[in-house]
Order: sequence, then structure tokens, then C-alpha cells
Amino acid sequence: MIERRLGVFGAAAAVLMLVAAGCSNNMEKGSSTEQASTTSQGATNETQAQAPASGTPAADRPASGGSTVAMKGLQWDIPEGLVGEQPANTMRVAQYRIPAGKEGMKDGELAVFYFGAGSGGGTRANLERWAGQFKQNDGSDPMSKAKTETLASDGGLPVTIIALPGRYESSGMGGGPSYDEPDWKLFGAVVEGAGGPWFFKAVGPEPLIDEWQPRLLQMLKGLRAQS
Repeated sequence: MIERRLGVFGAAAAVLMLVAAGCSNNMEKGSSTEQASTTSQGATNETQAQAPASGTPAADRPASGGSTVAMKGLQWDIPEGLVGEQPANTMRVAQYRIPAGKEGMKDGELAVFYFGAGSGGGTRANLERWAGQFKQNDGSDPMSKAKTETLASDGGLPVTIIALPGRYESSGMGGGPSYDEPDWKLFGAVVEGAGGPWFFKAVGPEPLIDEWQPRLLQMLKGLRAQS
């Protein structure tokens, strides 16, 4: 009789131990799940806190179309659509990509150069050097095919402009990009004034520069001394 009671008590104790173990496991699982959820939520909140606001440009991102730039004594308005890039070398103070937006057509480029007050060479010498990079199919002197004009910007600065199509050959002086591109076009300008000169040089496929030329001309007309 005693042995039977002991057997019953032993069985009951075993059941209680199994129930207690199950409760313990459930408590541990609940604790682990809660901890994982808290950790995940904390990580998400931290990521959101660290992420920059949408549309906020990085501090060192070059200005693009729609912005006004003031540097090296000169101020200009970047035409909408130009994409600011890090200058390819130290001779460039600004650089923009001219997006083609057409399959099979390469992008163009606008570079702004400044070498210091009174430095960089004369207007005519620079126009001739740029023109010399655009070889003509008939072997003629590129300057004889170039269209040039001098105008006064809205800020009263003399701006001498050159436009010339041809085969663009450039060796990438000073670490800049090298080119050997047929049917490209130059649209450039030498800007004079106190603290100048400054140099603007746009190159790209001829149809692309033809398309952008009115907007680039408007930018040149709006040049003024840095305020």
C-alpha cells in the first residue's frame, strides 16, 4: 500500500516538474522575443536618426543646375539640367556634366578655369589654343571656321565667346580627361574684369552643344563680380 502511494506521489511530482520546465521555457522564449524586438526597434530608430533627410545634399557635393555659384571673384547661375562634378584637376574651379539624355550619344562637359588675377594668358591666345584642338576635315585653320563675338555681361564684364565644330583632340593636360571625338563642338568664353580672367569651356557632341548653347549663352550673359 505504501509502495503504491509512493508511486503515485512520484508520478505526480514528475508531472509537476515537466509543467514547471515548460513554463520556464515559455518565459525564456518570451523574454528572448521581447529582447530581440526591443533591439530591432532600437536599431531601426538609431538608423533613422543617423540617416540624412531625403533630398539634403552632402556638404561637399558640387552645385548643380538651378544654383548660384560665387567663387574666385566671379558669380554665375548654373543652367537647369547641368550636373555638378568634382573637378578633374586643380586647374578647374568648377566642372559640370552636360547630360545627353539620348541613347548612343555621349555626355558633354563644361569646365571653369581660373589661374589667378592676370594669369592664364590673353584672350586671343586661349581662343586659338582651344580652336587648335578641333581639327577640320578639310585641314583648314580651325580659327578660320570659328565664330567669335565679344559682349558685355549683365554685370559689365567683357565676355569673348567662341563656337567651333570639328574633331576634338585633347591630351588631357594636367590630369584632365583625354578626348579623340569626331563631330564634337566647342562653345567657350574668356571673361575679363578685375581679378580675372576666367575661362568657360564647354565641349560635347555637336547636336548636344547646339541644343545647350542658348542656355550656356544666357549663363555667360548673367556673369557678374562676386558680391
